[in-house]
Formats: sequence, structure tokens, C-alpha cells
Amino acid sequence: MPATSKESIGEAYLNAAQQLGIPGWEDDKADVKRLVQDHLSSDSAGQWLLVFDNADDVSIWVDKFVGESGRLIDYLPKSQHGSIIFTTRDKKAATRLAGRNIVEMSVMDEIGSKQLLRNYLFDQDLLNSQGDAAALLAQLTYLPLAIVQAVAYINANGIGLGDYLSLLDAQEEDVIDLLSEDFEDERRYLDVKNAVATTWLISFEQVRQRDSLAADYLSFMACVDAKDIPQSLLPSGPSRKKEIDAMGTLQGYSFIAKRNQGRWEEAEKLAVQVIETRKTKLGADHPSTLSIMANLASTYRNQGRWKEAEKLAVQR
Repeated sequence: MPATSKESIGEAYLNAAQQLGIPGWEDDKADVKRLVQDHLSSDSAGQWLLVFDNADDVSIWVDKFVGESGRLIDYLPKSQHGSIIFTTRDKKAATRLAGRNIVEMSVMDEIGSKQLLRNYLFDQDLLNSQGDAAALLAQLTYLPLAIVQAVAYINANGIGLGDYLSLLDAQEEDVIDLLSEDFEDERRYLDVKNAVATTWLISFEQVRQRDSLAADYLSFMACVDAKDIPQSLLPSGPSRKKEIDAMGTLQGYSFIAKRNQGRWEEAEKLAVQVIETRKTKLGADHPSTLSIMANLASTYRNQGRWKEAEKLAVQR
């Protein structure tokens, strides 16, 4: 059952009731979700596996909608003969829906991504250029959706892997346009956007609605560097709990991976660069500049470099 929206779930329950031949499903006034729940909860249903795919929005499951007799989560069948699987990109949603019964999928590695590239590519001779293939997959960070989109573009335009790689190295506007191009994929639902940029924006919008601090952090990171940004460099939140929640949200959507602690030299280098940039563009007394200076002072204190921390405090 596609769980991309409340409507898609409702339609999936209706299709299931029809295919299972559950009595009463044709009645317009029937609670079809309850009919399916009761059927699968009975011993007569036999063994079954129910998969809710793309259950990223937990509010669909736990909020009660107007006109509904209960929450969607209350319509889940229970039986010793059946099992339910939720697939989601949001770890917080997984925890809410499945508790401790979570299987976290690892990211695709180079071997798996090469096989995916081979499966979708029309012109297999393009794989003879191992250097281009390896460079392209690394540039796409082995992201399956990005690989499939790239191959769709390569197949449609009859270009080589190196050609597509050069497009990714073009101006930022061109790259955004390239990653925004939709493509056909029979394995994805019709109401799910295919383009990498569009999918990213949808996820970012979900983050923004759920946790504004998380969205602010992600926007800040995008202006600093592509990776290896120490957490100590991030602006302070309203509280420590809000900061932890924001980082958890970004990790849950796989926007960030958890950073090694104690990387003070990298934190200092990035902080100095950001401070100088903000002094030039915003001024030394701008709140944004002062915030980064405070973070750098904190980095110094964590290393026991009290004089340097005090110097920054005096500057502020």
C-alpha cells in the first residue's frame, strides 16, 4: 500500500478489500478500512504480509481527521499469522510506528551502484570507461534515485558518462536544472516525484514544517561546506533539547550523517573562514557574525585554549 498520503492509503484499502472479496466493500457507507482490518485480524485470513511504502509523514497515522471514526494507526490489523512493514526515510516516523522493531538500511556502496548503473544503461559499451563510471557514481554519492535519473538522461540523449559528469560540474543553475528534470520510472508511484531536486525539496519542506531549527541548520550548512561541518560551528538554538531534536530530524531524513567529535582543527578553520566572510559582507558587529565568533570561542574553550577564547570574547 502506498502511504504517500491519507488518500493513497484509503484507496489502497479499497483495492485490497475488492481483491480479497471482503463482503460489504461495495457499500458507499461502509468503513472499508475497518473491513480490511477485521478480515486480516481473523484466523480465516491465513498468512499475510502488509507493506506500507513511503510512510514518511507520521501525522497521517497519528492525527485524527474530521469525519473519520479513528486514526489510521488504529486501523492496523493484528494477527499471529500476519506481519506489517513500514518503509520510510524518516527515522523518527519509524520509531513512532514500529518502536524498537526497526531495520536500518545501509547506504548503497560502489559495487551495488555499479550494478544499478549496468541494469538501467542502454549502451553497455559506455561501461568500458571505468574511470568515468567510478567518477560519476562518486559524484552522485551512490544515491540510487540520482543514478537512475542520470541514466535516464544519458539514455534519452545518447551521451557518454563523462558528458553527464561534465554537466554536473557546470554552473549551479545548470546543475539544478539538470537534477530537476523528471523522468519515467515504472517502479515508482505516479504521484511521487522522480527528479532528485524535487524529491529533495519535498523532504526539505517536510523538515521545515516539522522543525524550523533543523531547516535553519541545513540552510546554514549549505552556505558553509558540502561535508565535514563540526556541530560546534552551528548557531545556538533556543535550548539544548531543541538543538538535539533538530540534529535528530536531519539525521532521520539522511540529510546529514553523525560527525566525529573532537575535530577541533577543522572546526576552527571553518569558523575563521565564515567569520571573515561575514565581517566583509555583514560587518563585525552583525548578530550573525557575533554568533559564529561565540561558537569559535566555545571551540577554543573545549581545547583549553583560554587566552584565545578570552580574546574573541573581548572582540565581541
